[in-house]
Amino acid sequence: MSDDKSVDDFDDFEKEPQPESAIAEVSVTGPGISIKRPVDEATMSDVIALLFGGALSAPEAPSGRGGLGTVGPGAGSAAGPSAGSGGGRSQQSLPWDRDLTLGEFITEVGARSFPQKICAAGYYLINFQGAESFARDEVRAALADAHEDMPANFSRDWANAASSHLIAAKQGEAGRFIIPRTGRTAVTSHFQEVPKRRAARKTAKKSSPNGDAE
Repeated sequence: MSDDKSVDDFDDFEKEPQPESAIAEVSVTGPGISIKRPVDEATMSDVIALLFGGALSAPEAPSGRGGLGTVGPGAGSAAGPSAGSGGGRSQQSLPWDRDLTLGEFITEVGARSFPQKICAAGYYLINFQGAESFARDEVRAALADAHEDMPANFSRDWANAASSHLIAAKQGEAGRFIIPRTGRTAVTSHFQEVPKRRAARKTAKKSSPNGDAE
């Protein structure tokens, strides 16, 4: 009798609790193995980054021991703007070298269109520089400092980034923006998973009494 068993055969004996913050489900199938597990957003981002050639995020140090954790190569100290101060997303979960400049980061994540570069710049300001949010002028200045060619109509590209959910207005703070889940997924997938732009609404033409379209 064969002793080979699928991973699913052991599910009746050991069930992993579903994370409270689970937002996606990851499955792995292959010879003699079949796994399906709910995962949180950080794990989902790691899986996407790994599939598209990125690196896994560095593990955080256990709490309560005074450790700062490992933040990856080139990090120096973890006591940056977001370390323990609530500013921006935890810098310990990034799969990139912390010494990347904005220009290098844009190239690294494969942002090509200007709305994608706006998203990448906002992500950089929050995750690399510890900002809680960003304004349009801050992103424009950051891209200019990175020597990116500025478009003729920045306002249009900003609106396109917002309508595609690559950026989103921060509730309760006029003129401030964040990177929502759609934008974060786009960045971590090297913009392989990007939302499609909404189709423009077509206004129906009214007919005049004589039957001609107005």
